[in-house]
Amino acid sequence: MKLIVFLVLILISCIQCTNPPHIRAAHQIMSSYSTKMESEGFSLVGSGGAMMVDIQEITLDFEICENREISEVRLLFIQKAEELIYQVNSNQNIQQYLHDKPLHQKIFL
Repeated sequence: MKLIVFLVLILISCIQCTNPPHIRAAHQIMSSYSTKMESEGFSLVGSGGAMMVDIQEITLDFEICENREISEVRLLFIQKAEELIYQVNSNQNIQQYLHDKPLHQKIFL
């Protein structure tokens, strides 16, 4: 039984190491941006995207536990989305993998 668990863990490790370069580039930016947001008091609650062949979409979901006015939150949301888009569009490593250049904003409230 221990051998099976060990082999499954090795298989999972190998699968994670074989991510295509476009997914590794996207994960690098997502990780960097998430660290920045966490330093500002946000909590990452979800991530994902559309990256089957190239990078069509990057999704990061954050929450912050503060009482704020709705108008203030809307402006903050747009500002943070624009920061991520700027980080993606200014990163030379990811440019070749973007489906749409430059990456543009789709906001879902």
